Amino acid sequence: MGQGFDRSVEGYTLDMSRRFHPSILRRIRWQLWSLLAWSQRYTVALWWRSLKGELRRGQPVDFRRVRTLLKTLVKVSAEPRLSNAPQLRTLALVADTVVAESDQHWHERDLLGHLLRGVDHVNEVQFVDSAIRSDTV
Repeated sequence: MGQGFDRSVEGYTLDMSRRFHPSILRRIRWQLWSLLAWSQRYTVALWWRSLKGELRRGQPVDFRRVRTLLKTLVKVSAEPRLSNAPQLRTLALVADTVVAESDQHWHERDLLGHLLRGVDHVNEVQFVDSAIRSDTV
């Protein structure tokens, strides 16, 4: 039948598999996406600043470093106590060390350090309180 209906033994049935996905996507409005982005704004900002810093460091892109940075960002985003934390500003890589820019008195620093030491190619986690400059990375 072509219009989303299939003939079965019981008669005509609605075939939801063809039309379900596009109709759901059409109903999600930009306001909902904006609300989602706003509610996770600190996580989005962390990803943005960290990836921007890695790509703008003035050297050719090393995909192993980018992959390691992405792994650290995923680990942080997956941990409920660390995700969307306004105290964590940036993650950067210096050799095999993750440099985390965060507030000096943030009580989740130990958890962050413990979590990131479990990521491949990360041997140490350092914390800084001032802005990370691209010439030191």
